[in-house]
Amino acid sequence: FLLTLPAVAVYLIAYFVIIKAPKTDDTFHRGDPSIQKPLNEEERSLLHGSDEGALTVESTLHRLRRCWGLVWWLSLNLCAVYLFEYVAQGCASKVRPASEYNKGCPELFAALSFCYQAGVFVSRSSVQLFQIKRVEVLSVLQFLNMVLWIFDVHYKFIPVYLLPALMIYVGLLGGASYVNIFYLLLHEDKYPEEDREFCINIVSLFITGGIVLGTALETVLFNTVLESD
Repeated sequence: FLLTLPAVAVYLIAYFVIIKAPKTDDTFHRGDPSIQKPLNEEERSLLHGSDEGALTVESTLHRLRRCWGLVWWLSLNLCAVYLFEYVAQGCASKVRPASEYNKGCPELFAALSFCYQAGVFVSRSSVQLFQIKRVEVLSVLQFLNMVLWIFDVHYKFIPVYLLPALMIYVGLLGGASYVNIFYLLLHEDKYPEEDREFCINIVSLFITGGIVLGTALETVLFNTVLESD
């Protein structure tokens, strides 16, 4: 972490000192009718509607409801995937007896966390090769993953040499769900261009929701049924 601090200083210097905003071109007279920008069809319709007193503006609440109707399925799937993968990742801290973390595998949890990030990196880089539209399949597979890791915390039946591969699999599913959901939002025709950014923002909120729910479920499990494991 300390080694990255100089990069922050370089970023701040580049942003506030080196990078300059482009100068505006004031070589023409804005009031000259001969060079004024012509109105497009949308602007004409808005002006025409305002002249007649019939201009209707969509409220934020109505737009939110309309966009939610488009993205609710993707939002819930992204939330679920984050919930399941955070619980599975947290279980990595208890899948082996405590003695192994201190003696036999002192860096086991850190190694499994690295495997998770490696899986996420690979799957998030795969969308240019192939796309997955049935993102609910990834959610179901990640749920099964979570159940497997929870059972292993209690029974500890998975050999330690298989744990890295399973954690990479957790990362692969999580990254694949993330990148394919946002790929659909950016490229599917069902999302209007004027609402695409708004839809992306709605879906993004469910990432935080999934993390919060996953952390809460993990805390409950580790303080109840898995407390003694």
